[in-house]
Amino acid sequence: MRLMLIAAILFCSLVQVHAADFIWIEGESSKNHNFKKHNWYYSVTKTGLSGNEALSNYQNDASASFTFTVEEAGSYFFWVRANPVAGPKMDYQLNGAAWASVNFKQPVDNTNIASNNAPDMRYIAWLNNAKVDLKKGENKITFRINGGNNKHGYLDCFVFSKATFIPNGASKPGVRSGKAEAGYFAWEPAADNFGKEALIDLSYLNEDVAGENGPITAKGNGFVLGDGKPVKFWAANAGPSVAALDHDSHIYLAKNLAKRGINMVRLHGG
Repeated sequence: MRLMLIAAILFCSLVQVHAADFIWIEGESSKNHNFKKHNWYYSVTKTGLSGNEALSNYQNDASASFTFTVEEAGSYFFWVRANPVAGPKMDYQLNGAAWASVNFKQPVDNTNIASNNAPDMRYIAWLNNAKVDLKKGENKITFRINGGNNKHGYLDCFVFSKATFIPNGASKPGVRSGKAEAGYFAWEPAADNFGKEALIDLSYLNEDVAGENGPITAKGNGFVLGDGKPVKFWAANAGPSVAALDHDSHIYLAKNLAKRGINMVRLHGG
């Protein structure tokens, strides 16, 4: 029960940001695309899509271009919400640079949107790509599909964000659903800024660097640090989706865990 609560605190938190801090673009907003929609793709639960719609393609080479304006030049986190199943392939080109592949290796928040819930190709998930540099003013990005299983694919939306982006279905950063099970309240706090005003912060119990005073050893029925101080462990599990997060998100997660007194993590590989 405790670990379930921790998971809710850590992974259901939404980043409280202003609209200027992120750029959210709907796939279907492209005015220059040749995606060819298969009838099969009409049989989806549209409420699971951002804007209740998406670009989709089947069996032909396709591309879609988008022009957007950036208020402040800099490095942005880049996430794409697309179909991750059945061997898709999608590339992108930003501001005329070399083509790069969308990262389908570790999808986050993978959701079945088939109207009949059939386990086929109708899925949507967030895909974490490398940080990208955007220039002030007009920028252009083009996506293309020219390979993969039947050249199939969805392009629901994509986002460029200054702050660490925490996927939450089709919701934009900072948006709260207000949804909760009967008898419970919605737990959707803003991202933690780790300020000194926190009423509870147990991170001081940890070493600044694990093992900085030497290895942990067993002593009697317990454990001691390298300097002989007794230590106890409160551990949490981290699933394969954690590996899909960017480095800044890993740092945020580690600080969040430490603040709550967790000093050991079991990583599950994929």
